[in-house]
Amino acid sequence: MRNDIKAVIAGIGAAATLLQLAAWLIARQHWAPFAPLALAEPALWRVPLVALECVSGAVAGPIAWRLIRNSEAAGYYMASMILAALAAVAIVGVVTWAHGGSPAQGWLIRCEAAALAGGFWGFGFALYMHGLRRLP
Repeated sequence: MRNDIKAVIAGIGAAATLLQLAAWLIARQHWAPFAPLALAEPALWRVPLVALECVSGAVAGPIAWRLIRNSEAAGYYMASMILAALAAVAIVGVVTWAHGGSPAQGWLIRCEAAALAGGFWGFGFALYMHGLRRLP
């Protein structure tokens, strides 16, 4: 139970810091329309986008923790980064397909940007969990 609470905290922390850093890098290089610390409200929601990212980090944290907790050494960080990157690309694919979009122009760029952002989140999550593991 305590590890799940730590995973929620780590997921929120990773979404609020390293995911925003990835969004800033992606926006700075003009790879995809990412907005770091986006306070704009997406359609159908009355919550800033950065808050939704933190909520998704809180949900993904315990799931990721259960999948990577038995990894050792560098495998712990790599498993977290690869898992998060694959999940982000899968979500982009499902959302694009559900909205009737076709994998046309910009598809690969969106997937690469999602993988980069997911990898950053995964690395941040692993760092936060490593730090929180030592707490009682």
